[in-house]
Amino acid sequence: MKIEVFKDYDGLSKATADFIMQYVLQKPDALLCFPSGESPTGTLQYLVKYARQGKVDFSNCLFVGLDEWVGMDETMEGSCKHYVYTQFFNPLKIDVNKIFFFNAMAEDLEKECSRI
Repeated sequence: MKIEVFKDYDGLSKATADFIMQYVLQKPDALLCFPSGESPTGTLQYLVKYARQGKVDFSNCLFVGLDEWVGMDETMEGSCKHYVYTQFFNPLKIDVNKIFFFNAMAEDLEKECSRI
């Protein structure tokens, strides 16, 4: 295991985005799973910037949601899906057919987990 220490949040965010970008460049149809919350915001901002600059293309990638709050949907600020859509999917106009998230409003949550 390689442990890296970064001077600040921006350095960590950029290094993480660079790692993801290099992975996608090697595997354009990568399956990616981003967490939500404040921690990945800088990384996602760098990835959006790189994509807009033409350095990386996410159009062939698939995306799966890491988690979701039960009882929340993508329209609710604070939901994981809302966050990732706002920070990444919407700015890059990612095809919704490439995105797989939990439906936390489903009546049968076990079946929903199996679907994912």
